[in-house]
Amino acid sequence: MTSATNARLTFWSAWEIEGVDVNAYDLMEVYVTTDGGTTFDFIGRLNPLNDVDGESWKPYSSGGLAQPMVWIDHIFDLSAYAGSAVQLDFWFNSGDPLYNGYRGWFIDNVSVTGDALAAPNIASIVPSTSAAGEIVDIFGQNFVNGATIEVGGNVVLSSVFSTTQAEIEVPFLSPGQYEVKLTNPDGQFDSVANGLTITSAPPPVADSIGPDSAMVASSVFVTISGLNSPSSLNAGVYNVVVSNPDGQFDQLPGAFTVYSTTGIKDNFELNPTDFVLLQNYPNPFNPSTRIDFQIPNASLTKVMIYNLAGQEVATLLNEYLPAGMHSIKFNAGNLPSGIYFYQLITENYSSIKKMILMK
Repeated sequence: MTSATNARLTFWSAWEIEGVDVNAYDLMEVYVTTDGGTTFDFIGRLNPLNDVDGESWKPYSSGGLAQPMVWIDHIFDLSAYAGSAVQLDFWFNSGDPLYNGYRGWFIDNVSVTGDALAAPNIASIVPSTSAAGEIVDIFGQNFVNGATIEVGGNVVLSSVFSTTQAEIEVPFLSPGQYEVKLTNPDGQFDSVANGLTITSAPPPVADSIGPDSAMVASSVFVTISGLNSPSSLNAGVYNVVVSNPDGQFDQLPGAFTVYSTTGIKDNFELNPTDFVLLQNYPNPFNPSTRIDFQIPNASLTKVMIYNLAGQEVATLLNEYLPAGMHSIKFNAGNLPSGIYFYQLITENYSSIKKMILMK
């Protein structure tokens, strides 16, 4: 680095530490010295923000709370030391000499180059709506350790623990939409207008789950208990949807009923003698969605898709079906984004609903 005008440190790491107070114990820090180790300058820490769901007996890893560790990459700005000969110190400090059985901090592929830092890019904020005091993740590219993050112009508590992920603690601001801005140590930044909505509604709190285990391919009823679950459902019949982390899903059409205080459903009831066309799920969708419907008797049945101009763009079904619940999937991979309509047509019934394709 003695002849460089820019300098940056890059490396990969994987870690597994104690899950409680992860910002205070099992610290993973990087230092630099220019005098052979007499003095050291602190240049950054990798620990995430403290997760209230963490426990001493739960590992927190580079893959997430209670998840297996994965390798992630990091960038540190060393421009202040360009032109100097430096040595690096990777420091792992644990309050428990046994690490509670966790695996510690692994480091690989360390490199110091004279390359200039790239500008950061914010791709998504998850969740984009949150109550104050909660932790929100920011995903993107070229995040440099030591970056500052602002919400509505206010610098917030944050942690940049990889080039693609940072965390913030949502500040205590009035409910509303706020700009989110991430600025790297060299001054380059990216921002998202109205990127975070701060709400006064409390987040859900999951207290327990039972049973907490099951055999592969078994069928069990699972109950999750807690607080602040959504209470805004109107009386009626709803689909119950199970979504996997990769986005694949299945649903039980009409499996859950919400009753009004009078004990009468405000919407339809899935009675075997009813014709029913349910709202597609997911909606909006990209590019696939699922349409569920019920017919009370055997009938020639059609499901048609129309664009906003009323032009037919697809025929999903045109056959004789028995009575009962039926499902059909619609793939709109060859259609542009926009509003579409799907229509159920039988010998004695017709119904149409709107759906949104968002690519």
